[in-house]
Amino acid sequence: MKISGYAVIEDNSGVTVSFATRVEGIEGIPISFPAHNPIAFTKGKLESFQDKRDIWTMRPDGSGMGKLELAKEITGVPTHPAWSPDGTRIAFGVSQGKKDKAQWSLWVHELANASAIQIASFNVGKGNIWQPAWSPDGTQIAFEHGIAKFKNGVLVEDARVNREIFVVGVAANTKPTQLTDTPAGDSNHATWSPDGSRIAFAQSGDIKSSKPYQIMLMNSDGTGIQVLTPGSDPSWSPDGNSIAFALGEKGFKTPTNIHLIRLDNKSQTQQLTSSPEDDLDPTWSPDGKKILFTHSRTGDDIDTDIWSMNADGSGTIQLTSSKTDRFWAPSWRRRPVPLPKFRFQHKLTVPTIPVPVPGDNPLWTFTTEITAS
Repeated sequence: MKISGYAVIEDNSGVTVSFATRVEGIEGIPISFPAHNPIAFTKGKLESFQDKRDIWTMRPDGSGMGKLELAKEITGVPTHPAWSPDGTRIAFGVSQGKKDKAQWSLWVHELANASAIQIASFNVGKGNIWQPAWSPDGTQIAFEHGIAKFKNGVLVEDARVNREIFVVGVAANTKPTQLTDTPAGDSNHATWSPDGSRIAFAQSGDIKSSKPYQIMLMNSDGTGIQVLTPGSDPSWSPDGNSIAFALGEKGFKTPTNIHLIRLDNKSQTQQLTSSPEDDLDPTWSPDGKKILFTHSRTGDDIDTDIWSMNADGSGTIQLTSSKTDRFWAPSWRRRPVPLPKFRFQHKLTVPTIPVPVPGDNPLWTFTTEITAS
């Protein structure tokens, strides 16, 4: 990593200099350290987001945006990041290849040493891996897996038509366990209760109909499935008392907005956003005071930005904006990770003529290499 600064002459020899530098976490200059930002998300080009996307991070106010450099073992295209409960790892799906030739796998990236392990994979053409969700104890990851259908290399049925919820242990090449079975429909977007005993998810009996999804609850082993409320994209609150979700009045045919349901009063829901376009994918801040969500610019879910609001729906602000990029699948780190200490290696060519006058204004710019100590 490189930052810029300036040199100030300490004496008139033209050789001895002091370096005036400031680094975020030390003196507050806004320099981005992507691995230490609390919000991770997927960023991709609008015209080709399926094969041109990366994992990015930012601060809660949208500043400090930077691309997360992933382990060299990951050679495919990543999507849908999810922070581990302790904030030291990040899971995401990776696609290798295009369309009917793609192979999907689930990876966990270690931030401390920039290494990664492949947790699960599916054969070529066997659909995607989206929306990983860590169990609160960090030992398992739930995710959705769907199977796209092609004919002569042309997509005839999207992988989102028949997704199921799986769970897998956090170890290399572990066999996933399927939790749901909806052969004519779709189950997706798993979220764990804070105590790890239950999983909420969205389910549709027929994705082609105009009926909205249902938010479902089940035990963490897939048993005891029950209907909670109409809606999609559930996100369990950190205190376990509420679930945020998206809901449109007539399924996919009307704009969706973010709603909230309290689990101690399931008969009432609270609408948090009111948008003429789609608001989707709510995600809670660790303290339960904020909710991130994606907002469509035109009503098409491929041109989304990430927004933030208070948990009561007030204080809505836009965090990302671009005419050429799409931002989606935000994940908020549950535990802050402190910035590492740094040592500085300064590289500066000092001129000998003319000899600067001590105490003058900064004279030369320089580049500093920063490495973690």
